[in-house]
Amino acid sequence: MYVRLPVRAMSLAVGAGLFGFVALPAIGADWEFDPKIEGGAEFNSNYRLFPPGFEDRVYGAFTNAAFEFRYLSQTDDFNITPAVYASYLPDSTEDNTTDPSIDLNWKHTGQTYTAGLFAEYIKQSVVQADLTTAATIGTQLGNPTPGDSGYVTFHDRRQLSEVTPTFTEDLTQRQHLEVTADYTKVDYDPVLPGFYVGYSAATGAIALIEDISQRTSLTLRGRASEYEPEGDFPNTRTYGLEGEWGYHVSQVSQAYVRIGAARSSFEQLPGAVPLADTTGIVAGAGMNWTYQVTQVFLDATRTVEPNGTGYTVDRDQFRLSLTRLLSPTLSGIAAARYIRDSPSEPTVLFADRNYALASLGFKWRFRRAWTLSGEYDYTNQRYASVPPVTETSNAVLISVIYEPNRRN
Repeated sequence: MYVRLPVRAMSLAVGAGLFGFVALPAIGADWEFDPKIEGGAEFNSNYRLFPPGFEDRVYGAFTNAAFEFRYLSQTDDFNITPAVYASYLPDSTEDNTTDPSIDLNWKHTGQTYTAGLFAEYIKQSVVQADLTTAATIGTQLGNPTPGDSGYVTFHDRRQLSEVTPTFTEDLTQRQHLEVTADYTKVDYDPVLPGFYVGYSAATGAIALIEDISQRTSLTLRGRASEYEPEGDFPNTRTYGLEGEWGYHVSQVSQAYVRIGAARSSFEQLPGAVPLADTTGIVAGAGMNWTYQVTQVFLDATRTVEPNGTGYTVDRDQFRLSLTRLLSPTLSGIAAARYIRDSPSEPTVLFADRNYALASLGFKWRFRRAWTLSGEYDYTNQRYASVPPVTETSNAVLISVIYEPNRRN
């Protein structure tokens, strides 16, 4: 059963966003309204990644609309973005979906501190939640999105609510204290044990940051997390310590290297075989760099994460996004993602998973507010089950994007 609080929170957030829109004429110097509306067509040779001989071929139309309301002042940067994704697949109407979501970001800058809050609510089909495109690879270094199990062969829906507050205090001109927390609640309808299991995950981190130059820093960070899956799955507690080197030129030119260790302990369920604690390496390295005509995002991580299967996983992940300006109005895009999941606790009920995506695309801005977008995606997924299962798909998406307030 879905909890009611996120729905009420979403209603309040939408109401706040609409209030901001109504207030625009009065405080237009501070508020901005940036809608983005996309409509297009898609084809997928194996939409739900069925095994060979059972491919799920679909075609149809989709739309994706987001409405950002942003307040900007000398001390505050606040935005709230209600959005909805919808698809229509005439040969597979059971896969038609309407997925609402809302994001909230707030950053407040004081004289010696910075406080922030990120919150998200989304209700969507598991196909949209788990499959990757170039747009969903992300651009956050060292912080990929966790939780997907990859079992998109089932008709299921996921509801996710997440809240992440952050606080940074300047202890001296060169030393900073950073505190971060994150709470995530995920529900599935229906629940399928071992495939789609609702869970909650709470994480806290505290870090001491030392600026060793104007552009470089060293960070020592401690983490603690608890993963609580529903049903007959053990809770997992994880503690970790990591060091990080960071290089910061600007908001769009950054690099980092991270190394550490995490120790996980597992709840002892009645009548079950006791599970021994495990210790694993956590690591990461990457860059998000903007050159004159090229932007490169590259990130490789090893993390301990919650997962929709009911188990925590050790995840090795590689993400790449390359955008090159071919002309003042035309960009070429290449992207890739690789994931390897294995269970943190000893169990024969989890099949190791390998997931890979390769993507090529373009964006042509043929008018100031209009963009033509095209993308080809190849997906390969393999489970080390008995017997092993390999699934592949080829997808083509083409769309038109309307952004009336776009400035560049």
